[in-house]
Amino acid sequence: VAVDKLYTDWSSIEKGCKDRKACKFIDGLLRVLKVTASDVVPCRAALLPAIEDLELGAKAFAAKNYTDAIGQFARGLDILAKATSSDACGLKVVADAIGDLGPKLKAAVVKVEGSSVVKIIVGSADVYDKIYAAVVDLQRGDLADAGIQMGALLNQLRASGCESNSCVVVQGLLGVL
Repeated sequence: VAVDKLYTDWSSIEKGCKDRKACKFIDGLLRVLKVTASDVVPCRAALLPAIEDLELGAKAFAAKNYTDAIGQFARGLDILAKATSSDACGLKVVADAIGDLGPKLKAAVVKVEGSSVVKIIVGSADVYDKIYAAVVDLQRGDLADAGIQMGALLNQLRASGCESNSCVVVQGLLGVL
């Protein structure tokens, strides 16, 4: 229990986040990327549209409008990559991690099998579970955990071009280095 509290209280933003939505999301994403930033406040205005798109994606997903949800998530990733690419906030690592994964996600194929089994396929990966986890966190307002889930989604998208298990393993290892 003490370790869980320590992890929950830990922040990868040196100046902390208090109650800022964009900061908390970036904090979670930075945890997955295993880097820190000194302050996100200077980029707050540029990051908020990305968070808004992710929240709209979560609403579309909850309404079972998966194609629109994927489009909103992809747009949010694109905005996030653009907002952090200049490194004015010291967040270029975020832009580098996202790279061209927004368009890759946007090209996902949504399959509904039977009446309830949904698959969101990108390359060789079914990313439904990662998106679902991010949606749950976004709906709860837990933006730090949503950032963690988006980081896990980025890792899965990066490995989605793999055609062998060894490739997936290597991509997974690269994701944690």
